Formats: sequence, C-alpha cells, structure tokens
Amino acid sequence: MHSHLASGTIDAQISLPARRLAGQLKVRFRVPETHKMQAVTVNGQKWTDFDPAGEWVILPGSPKEAAIVVHY
Repeated sequence: MHSHLASGTIDAQISLPARRLAGQLKVRFRVPETHKMQAVTVNGQKWTDFDPAGEWVILPGSPKEAAIVVHY
C-alpha cells in the first residue's frame, strides 16, 4: 500500500498465491475519520464492491493480481 492521502488516494498492489484461491478477499484501507471512500478502481476499472463505513474493498478470490486505487 502507498498513501497519497494528501492528494486524495491510496493505492495497493495485491498478489494472491496460485496454489489456493479464496472465495473472496477483503482489503481494509484504514484512514482518519475525516476521510471517506468516494470511489474505487481495480485494475483501472470502476469498482462498486466496497464498503465506505467499514473501509473495505471486496474482491472475488479469483484474480491473481489486482491494482486497487481508493479515492477519498
């Protein structure tokens, strides 16, 4: 994870092992309360499966790699 919170984003690069895939992967982006998730992209595509209240981005267990960008 790399924080660019001052400019409104945090990005993360996720790599899952090929040997065992999970049913789903939840990635938590914890930030100060004054910041709320507004939008998410995964591999450059708009992503709607995220929970701003819990600060989670939810991915299916199938991608081996994912580049996540959370916009605040």
